[in-house]
Amino acid sequence: MGQLILRKSDGTETTIREDIRDSTELFDVIVRDECLAVKAWHDEDVQTALKEQGYEGTIEQAYAVINHCDCDALCDCTDGEWQIIFDAIEFAKDELTDLQTQQ
Repeated sequence: MGQLILRKSDGTETTIREDIRDSTELFDVIVRDECLAVKAWHDEDVQTALKEQGYEGTIEQAYAVINHCDCDALCDCTDGEWQIIFDAIEFAKDELTDLQTQQ
């Protein structure tokens, strides 16, 4: 189970839902019309990363990592993610040109 928390620019937080079961349900809660994609990180992701680094990957270890993690940075788009959009623009170039000249 997880929570959906709205973190405002002034630093305050509002819990929107307390009972999010998985990333699919999280996506369903977020208005699909306004989102192309959603990044959801879970405790299990941290546990997997711990195991890949040779640790047991217990939930306690995951929380220890999470307490030291810059979780806000996990929400930032990386250059690689922007590249996905730029690649799609390149693939759609002909269609984009046609649409642009129609206006």
